[in-house]
Amino acid sequence: MFDAAVKGNVSLLRSLLQQHDQRRHVNRLDNDGFGILHSVAVRGIKDEQVAADVVEVLVSAGADVNLRNKVQETPLMITAHYGHHELAAALLKAGAKVDVCDWTGKMLVSVAKGKCSSKRPLGRDDADHQKYLELIELALEKERSDTKNKRRAENTRVKGNTAFGKQDYDKAIELYTQSLDAMLDYRTFGNRAQCHLEKGKALIRMCGYYTVERQVYALSEAAMLDASKATEQNPTYDKGWYRLALGHIGMKDFPRAKQDVKSGLKHCPDNTSLQLLMSKLVELQVGDSMANPFSEAMERATHALQSKAYTKSIDCQYCGGTVPILNEEDSTHCVFCACPLNNGVTRNDVIVLIYGVIGDEA
Repeated sequence: MFDAAVKGNVSLLRSLLQQHDQRRHVNRLDNDGFGILHSVAVRGIKDEQVAADVVEVLVSAGADVNLRNKVQETPLMITAHYGHHELAAALLKAGAKVDVCDWTGKMLVSVAKGKCSSKRPLGRDDADHQKYLELIELALEKERSDTKNKRRAENTRVKGNTAFGKQDYDKAIELYTQSLDAMLDYRTFGNRAQCHLEKGKALIRMCGYYTVERQVYALSEAAMLDASKATEQNPTYDKGWYRLALGHIGMKDFPRAKQDVKSGLKHCPDNTSLQLLMSKLVELQVGDSMANPFSEAMERATHALQSKAYTKSIDCQYCGGTVPILNEEDSTHCVFCACPLNNGVTRNDVIVLIYGVIGDEA
């Protein structure tokens, strides 16, 4: 079935989908996290009629044109990387949403614009990418002008704000998610990020940081992802940058938090919350370098820990990791978070920053 769809063999695809055991797989993700429409989106179908027929047959069999893969890309988002405007037109006709972003916050229209400005665009030539962009921009304008969707998104967002005010963060997250399903809004992403941060703060107050360290990390990561989407949509959104930094702090990635604050101050130089957070990070001696998870040093340290092939180690006061000392250079900075070692900063200093900052209003 996958092969027939990717190759545009409509008659074979239609025949296969008459079988129940084939139809039940139309929304299944493979080991790479791709559904059948994602796979078609990568390959593309240059014949407009064939593209329309393949999509129509799959959708009739129950395929979801807005199905997300492991990195939250829809089939339409994947076509943006390759400039497959023929397939994009078919997906749009079948109800594919245009105002969408992936898990990092990268917007579909931003990907399409980036491919047009790229010196060596992937897949198709410049004319195809330009035609794709024009198609997407027109569809996006139409989608965003839908007053019914706008009203539903705004009404649900306001209900989410009410739940947030009552400190019912789970209900607020549910409502903000529904609002985002109707229409993307940087404010809603920012509000949902704050909910995750507030939940982390409540856990710390209730149980103590060390008891809930893993839960705080997960909530901080969720906040970081939402805040990154907010700042992608609106780079001048000061609360988005602030909450993005808080997310990285909760994940114990202090150099990235510092980078977030720098980016925020570039767009919002007068924001006092960002200025204060920067001063706290500087006070903690957080540097500008970020850890490289693919470096040789990281590989050596990980192997040493797994095999216990080291005689000396230092506990990083920032990320809490055990850093094996294999040579003199290893004793200056943590290989896992790039923060300084043996600089007088205590674990308690770091915990106070996490506890004292998570959940603060921007």
